[in-house]
Amino acid sequence: MRNLQLGNVFGLLTVFALAAGACSSPSGDPTSPTLQNAAPSALTSAAGQAPPGARFDGRVASADPASQSFQLGDGTVVRVNATTQWKQSGPRLGSLAALATALTSGAEVRAKGSGQTEASGAIVADRVDARAEGGRPTTRVFRGNATTADSIGGTLTLSTDLTVGVDATTRWKRGPQRVTSLEQLETALLAGAGVYIKGKGATTDDGTVQATELDARLRSSALARFRGQVAAVDETGALLLADGTVIRVFDATRWKKGGRWLSSVEAIEAALTTGGKVRLAGKGTSAADGSILAAIVRAKVKPGGDEDDDDGADDGEDDETN
Repeated sequence: MRNLQLGNVFGLLTVFALAAGACSSPSGDPTSPTLQNAAPSALTSAAGQAPPGARFDGRVASADPASQSFQLGDGTVVRVNATTQWKQSGPRLGSLAALATALTSGAEVRAKGSGQTEASGAIVADRVDARAEGGRPTTRVFRGNATTADSIGGTLTLSTDLTVGVDATTRWKRGPQRVTSLEQLETALLAGAGVYIKGKGATTDDGTVQATELDARLRSSALARFRGQVAAVDETGALLLADGTVIRVFDATRWKKGGRWLSSVEAIEAALTTGGKVRLAGKGTSAADGSILAAIVRAKVKPGGDEDDDDGADDGEDDETN
C-alpha cells in the first residue's frame, strides 16, 4: 500500500513538471501552445483598430522633399502629405520645402507635432510646428512688380531682381483682380498686364526665396475701363466690341454671375448666335498690342431694341463678382 501511494505522488509530480516546462517554453517557439493562445498585446488588440496617435518633438537632422519626409536627431522619421497642417504664424517654417531650405542655410530646426505611427515605425504627421533656432534669418518678406514668370521652371522675378521659387505648397491669396497661379501670372505678363506682388518665404543659399505665401494683384492704377456692345468672338476667344476694342479674358478674370448675367465667353457667343445683343463693361489692363486684359467683366443681353441701354452693364466697379 505504501509503495502504491508513493507511485501516485511521483506521478503527480511528473505531470506538474511537464506542465511547468510547457509554460516556460525557453525556446520561445511561436508555435508552442502557450504563445499561440496568449492574450494579444496592446498594439494588436481589437484587430483592425488603428494604432494610437503619436507625438514627436526634437531637432531636425535632415529633410528629403522628394520622399516628403524629415528625420529627427533621435532617428524618428516623420512623413508629411497633402493633408498635413503646418503651423504658419510668426517665424515658423510653413512647409517641408521651407524646412529643408532652413537646414541648408545652416539653421538649427526644431519640429514638434502629432500623427499616426506606421508599421515601419515612421510617423505620418497630422500637424507640424517647425521653426529655425539659429543660422541666418530664414524668413523674408518681399514685394515688387512682377517682371517674368516661368510656370515650367516654377519661378518668378520681381522688379527688385529677386527670384522667387513657387511650388505646390505656395499659398496664393484669392479675391477680385488677383492672380492665383503661376500660369495665370505668366499669361497676364505676356499680355502686358502689370502685376504687383507681396509675399513671404524662406531664403536660400543662392539669395533666392522659396515662397510660402503670395498675393499677386493686377495693378489698379493701370486698369482701364471699357464699355460697349459685343460685335463678335474671335477664334482665340477674344471679345471684339463694336468700337474695335479687343477684350481678352483669362483664368483670373472675374465675371459677374447670377440672374441674367452672362458669365463666360461661351455664353456670350451663344447669345450672339441666337441674335442677342450683348452689352459688356468692366476694367482691365491695357496690353502692348492695344487690347485689354480683363480683370472684371459684366455682360448681359440688352433688352429688346434699346440702342444705348446699359441695363446693369455698368462701369465694372471692383466689388465681388460671384
